[in-house]
Amino acid sequence: MSNFKTIKKDIEVYLEANWSTTVIDYANTRFTQPKTEFLRIRIVHGETEQISMGSSQDHRSVGLIILSLFTKQNEGTGTLLEYADTLTDLFTNKTIGIVNTRSPSVNDVGLSDGHYQINIEIPFWADRVV
Repeated sequence: MSNFKTIKKDIEVYLEANWSTTVIDYANTRFTQPKTEFLRIRIVHGETEQISMGSSQDHRSVGLIILSLFTKQNEGTGTLLEYADTLTDLFTNKTIGIVNTRSPSVNDVGLSDGHYQINIEIPFWADRVV
């Protein structure tokens, strides 16, 4: 019921306009991992439900924006945490097109395929009137 393509576009356009610190790995695109830090974005859609009564049929979709930051193994976490601060500021309680974000959380994932990883998880919701 929700406009998943619009949600994806709104989030990715906003990120690209506001983040130039590292290269960005988008879902299902060609990407060569650099030897330096990089950012991966994934959008995980959750439940969509009707939020109104009657014929207007307003629907709300919820989901999670996952921003994964990577650096080389054994380089420490200081730089990634600085990036995480910047990204959480960019996405905390924002309205981005039809997307409304909430407060992010930062999770230390650890080693992943030769890189050290920190995830920023940003809950969001988007309404659609049918």
